[in-house]
Amino acid sequence: DIYVHALVRDEKGQKMSKSKGNVIDPLELIEKYSADALRFTLLSMASPGRDVKLSEDRVKGYRNFLNKLWNANNFLIHNKCNFKNINKDPKPKININKWIYSELIETKKIVEKSIKKYRFDEASKTIYQFVWHSYCDWYLELSKTILYSDNKKEIKEIKETSSYVFKEILVLLHPFIPFITEEIWLKNKLD
Repeated sequence: DIYVHALVRDEKGQKMSKSKGNVIDPLELIEKYSADALRFTLLSMASPGRDVKLSEDRVKGYRNFLNKLWNANNFLIHNKCNFKNINKDPKPKININKWIYSELIETKKIVEKSIKKYRFDEASKTIYQFVWHSYCDWYLELSKTILYSDNKKEIKEIKETSSYVFKEILVLLHPFIPFITEEIWLKNKLD
């Protein structure tokens, strides 16, 4: 199969041209924001039949997403979440764990369907929404009340579930942002 992507234009929708002075050098964007940020930007904007209006601000925004992912990993490490032996599906009993696990399952289904249909924009947007909003903004924030409590059984379940979901996030994101996912994977020794 051959995937033909849309034309990449400047942020105003004009074709890039040296004579117009509106060329965006991808190497400069990579140097400034990373290859993963540029790749994720292009994938998220690659809707069929529509040209990509690329701007530095969009790449910067997706670099912030990579920072969010990195910070989530640091939060888990700081709270001594164990990434070893998390290969089996969790059996959550706490409501927020049930919720995030069901969100993960639904996200995986949508991403797999989107990739099979070559809708990389839908896949990347689904992952973005799940990671940024569901996992980082809601789940990790709500989990703090349990992590900082005295209930050892619930703390253990939160640590196991958050680690399992994060590992699955890395697997889901790897085709889209391979450099940072591999770095986090190796940092956590997830082999």
